Amino acid sequence: MKLRNIPNKILQILPYRGIPLYYRLLAYKNWKKSGNFIVRPDPFKIVFINPKLIVYNTLNRFSYISKRSMFTDCGKIVGGDWDLSNSKFKFNTIYKADNSSETIYQSLKMRFHERKDWTETPLVKGWLKLIREGKRAGHGCTTEDLVFQRFEKLDLLYHEIKTYGYKSKLDIINSSYRDPAKVVPSRNPELFWYQYDEVVVNVGRGGEFLFVGGHHRLSMALIAGIDSIPVRLFVRHNLWQEYRDQLYLGKVTLDNAEIHPDLVDVI
Repeated sequence: MKLRNIPNKILQILPYRGIPLYYRLLAYKNWKKSGNFIVRPDPFKIVFINPKLIVYNTLNRFSYISKRSMFTDCGKIVGGDWDLSNSKFKFNTIYKADNSSETIYQSLKMRFHERKDWTETPLVKGWLKLIREGKRAGHGCTTEDLVFQRFEKLDLLYHEIKTYGYKSKLDIINSSYRDPAKVVPSRNPELFWYQYDEVVVNVGRGGEFLFVGGHHRLSMALIAGIDSIPVRLFVRHNLWQEYRDQLYLGKVTLDNAEIHPDLVDVI
């Protein structure tokens, strides 16, 4: 292979400029291990959808557990029953999250719709209980003051969403720098994590969006009546990927009036 062709070959294998090399290699490894598929999906794809389309939580969040692992399974194609009814539940129904007896959604709805004090919400009650037991609450809070500071920030965030609309992290970055062209996420891992830290969803076998991460932002978007938010596609079901391949090969045709955002690159 001629030396001048090497950069093009690398870009074919590791596209997605602006992504740190480590994560591009990780995504490529995930793709190679996923099976013999044709159309490789963008493992860092961010699409804009109506948040109402995210109806269910998925019990299988794969590697999405902490900041360290929020990209570990990016681009994986996984089979199995993880997207079926016995492995998911409605996002806005009862769910034990952050040591609360109700969803984050329910607590935020009490705050922003019913004008309840934070201390009346199950979420904050659960966090304060942990603090009084000498334990660490959500988001690393170790004192009651830190808990209230955290929820004061949520008040501010909700006000901004209601007033100015829901902003993507990239929009926030671009508005924070005088020359966005000089901001290169691949040279700044912290900036990369921030830019791609959107609401995260898996894609089920029928193209349904299954919630993975970003409880607070998705809850606020639903409560505020926002009709479009950015979401990052994380893990796809192998049957969905097979459909993408079949569509690419022309063996199936679209029967929906509205094109699924994860099919735009295929058609």
